[in-house]
Amino acid sequence: MNARPPTIALACAAIMMPATAKTTEPERASLVRVAVEPSGDCPELSAFPDRLKALSGRLRIVAPWVEAPLLRVRVVRSDAGLRGVLVSQRRGSEEVAREIEGARCEDIVAALALVAALQIDPPATGVPITYHLSSASKDAPSSWKYGLGVGAGWMAASDMPWFSGLRLWADTRADRSGLLSPAFRLAALRLQSGTVHSDAADSSFTLTAVSADACPLHWPGNDLLHAEPCVRVVWGRMSGTATGVAEARSEDRDWLAAGLAGRAMLHPVGPLVVIGEASWEMPLLRYQFYLDPGTPLLRIPAHTFGLTIGLGLQFD
Repeated sequence: MNARPPTIALACAAIMMPATAKTTEPERASLVRVAVEPSGDCPELSAFPDRLKALSGRLRIVAPWVEAPLLRVRVVRSDAGLRGVLVSQRRGSEEVAREIEGARCEDIVAALALVAALQIDPPATGVPITYHLSSASKDAPSSWKYGLGVGAGWMAASDMPWFSGLRLWADTRADRSGLLSPAFRLAALRLQSGTVHSDAADSSFTLTAVSADACPLHWPGNDLLHAEPCVRVVWGRMSGTATGVAEARSEDRDWLAAGLAGRAMLHPVGPLVVIGEASWEMPLLRYQFYLDPGTPLLRIPAHTFGLTIGLGLQFD
């Protein structure tokens, strides 16, 4: 019969009942077989054997054919984030499964190792743990994080003046530790060019747009620094104004572009995030701004390059 306690505390209590600890000597407690099921959602699961051995000097992991209790572990996605499953079996007994749910892969692995160590070797002790683990309940940690930010942005291209201005964004990202950890961002931007001088007239341009990013991969370098590649679509309006002529002229055109972005995020303290981003975009609508039919002022380039530096806040 499978026992599925909702928290680490219940799992450990079921294992460490006083009567069992006092009257039962662990059968071949120093020997155990371990089978780890690879998980793309929890790469740290591969460290389970090392964590298990670190909790007791008497535990020794042996080859699959050696007669010893068997532990099988795996981690899968769940509504609460991640679910770790520990299945144990001794010779002549039924399988016993225990589940632990939480938001962080490393917490799940540490908890599974502690439960397994106490089950195979009751005297084993581990360091106190205060992980936010629970079953799927209203208090379970969210599996997504949300953020807001503001930054300074620049855009440049050949045969086009530099643009600079402000970018605001809101994003959401899956709270996972693996490479496949998607994120999505919506941003609003307003970039202004400097004055472009020519013999015919002076001109300036303003880009007002919104962008949508989809970032399927997430490189978790460590707890401090993260990075992610993104695909991007931008839609908005480019406005051009010519001055220094008898009659000032202005013109608005649609702006549509697609491209790629690379983003690095530094987490110095608490929810604060320092963000640096570089992008390449390809305008899909190319046209020229004219002072008059024979006097072009600006042609939209084939490629643009962007840079953003900003600050954000990230919340669970």
